[in-house]
Amino acid sequence: MKGKVAWLQLLLLCIILPLFSFAKPIKTGNWLLEFEIGQDKILPVNLQITRSKKSYSFFFINAEEKIEATNYTIKGDSLFIQMPLFNSMFKLKINTKKSISGHWHNYAKGPEYKVPVKFTAKINDRFNQKELATFNADGKWKVVFNYDENHPWDALGVFKTINNKTSGTFMTETGDYRFLEGNITGNKLQISCFDGSHLFLFEALFESDTLKGTFFSGNHWHCHWHAVKDDHFKLTDPNELTHIVDNKQFSFDALDSLGNNFH
Repeated sequence: MKGKVAWLQLLLLCIILPLFSFAKPIKTGNWLLEFEIGQDKILPVNLQITRSKKSYSFFFINAEEKIEATNYTIKGDSLFIQMPLFNSMFKLKINTKKSISGHWHNYAKGPEYKVPVKFTAKINDRFNQKELATFNADGKWKVVFNYDENHPWDALGVFKTINNKTSGTFMTETGDYRFLEGNITGNKLQISCFDGSHLFLFEALFESDTLKGTFFSGNHWHCHWHAVKDDHFKLTDPNELTHIVDNKQFSFDALDSLGNNFH
């Protein structure tokens, strides 16, 4: 009888045990996150993973900006990371403790929008710097985006380089392009950022005192841009962006909180 009970217990254990998922470990420290935004086009971002007791934290780094994601789930070899503030998340497979792959889903752009990603541990450099920089990007740049299309727009590029890392942003009359980080290899500038919603990559070659290249936004859009150094360039004063045309009387209709029309 005892032998039969022991056999039944063993059988029950064999049936139940596979139903439980044991979380795979993840190496802490510096990682490189690579978004595959096109054929042979990689958008890299620095990542730092820390662990306190039994909880992980994922820090997405763009220059001085560090975005912490703590809302995650690990089930067996599956890892799901919900980004803070924005409606996006990573759905990943833990291949080894030093390698993770899967997709980033940005639901703000629709239920089917996703970008393949790869996480690799123990890589510190955002871009491979095969050559020393042949020009200095520090300072202000007069920038024109989409210059070869019908609707170009101006921007002010501001950059600085510390320990071979170039950081900065592009400021426009309606906002900026977040915290950007990268470096210069030879005459090529590469800077990128990821904040949970925006996925930007700027590349350009410096020739004849001009930066000329491409701006990629995720895997769905890109445009060309060029820039020249100009310490005196300024964007239009925000107070001058909106004005009355031809001194005509301005009128409007609107609804109050009760649904009544007023003007």
